[in-house]
Amino acid sequence: MRPLETAEFDQGVVSPENSVIRAEFVYERGDLERKKLLFLGDDDLTSIAMALTKLPDEIHIIEIDERIVNYINKVSKEMKLSVVAHLYNAVNPLPEGLIGKFDTFLTDPVETVKGMRVFISRCALALKGDGSAGYFGLSHYESSLKKWLDVEKDLLSMNLIITDVLRDFNKYLLVGERILKEGFRVVDESPVKPEPPDYPWYRSTFFRVEALGKPNPLVTGTVEWNREIYFDEDTYVALP
Repeated sequence: MRPLETAEFDQGVVSPENSVIRAEFVYERGDLERKKLLFLGDDDLTSIAMALTKLPDEIHIIEIDERIVNYINKVSKEMKLSVVAHLYNAVNPLPEGLIGKFDTFLTDPVETVKGMRVFISRCALALKGDGSAGYFGLSHYESSLKKWLDVEKDLLSMNLIITDVLRDFNKYLLVGERILKEGFRVVDESPVKPEPPDYPWYRSTFFRVEALGKPNPLVTGTVEWNREIYFDEDTYVALP
């Protein structure tokens, strides 16, 4: 019943089962039970899966898509979950009330270096400090090894160290006829005529990072919005 994903915000969703195994992994690493969680974007509704465990103290979602904000708040109210969603655009500074308040963040950033830097900086600023953790995805489909290197350099500059890397952990439901009609480069520049995919072919690696000392976000002020946040030469499943 969740809102249908839209290319306007570069949304792609994983299955409910994938959200559940995310929750299982975050729990296994000690970042779920009695923790305060922040999601930057959540069209997957992984926040709902984690809230249903009744383990976190509270969960906040900051999200640009008003449909998702309204839907999460509706479900949270109906099911009496400790989840609150807020309307937020990541080009703006993190609201004061969220700074330094969270044990764990989760985000699925757009796969450009600039976009990753903005998203992870906002999340890093929200962490309480030393020992706090974060999770995000990064693929090989739309991220070269050079981009992985640049992202890792940014993480180190923010005092975030990589502790876990789960390859192809996130499986996105980019299936059916619809993907052929969105105008994606992966379709338009294919050397052969693609058939509608019937399995989750787009996968990303799941990273866990941990703060060593006080997090040092690289971006704190307002960012000028432009398509470079969403799109670069590696981008094949987002609209230019």
